[in-house]
Amino acid sequence: MILISYVDPFIVVQSDRLITGRMVIRGETGRIYRSDEFSSTEYIHVRVKASWSRSVVVMIFAEGTETRKVINL
Repeated sequence: MILISYVDPFIVVQSDRLITGRMVIRGETGRIYRSDEFSSTEYIHVRVKASWSRSVVVMIFAEGTETRKVINL
């Protein structure tokens, strides 16, 4: 299971097991703010920048599945 949450000023991704994949953070207009590859990890945190829009979509592509969540900053 993958949990995506927002704890000011970080977007936090937690997994109950080691995962490998890709994380993409997009704004309301589809602009990509961040795209990262990760390998064998259970925890990722990303600091939100002031220039990002007030609503972002966090997408995790891992282990053949996609998890996405809309977060209002």
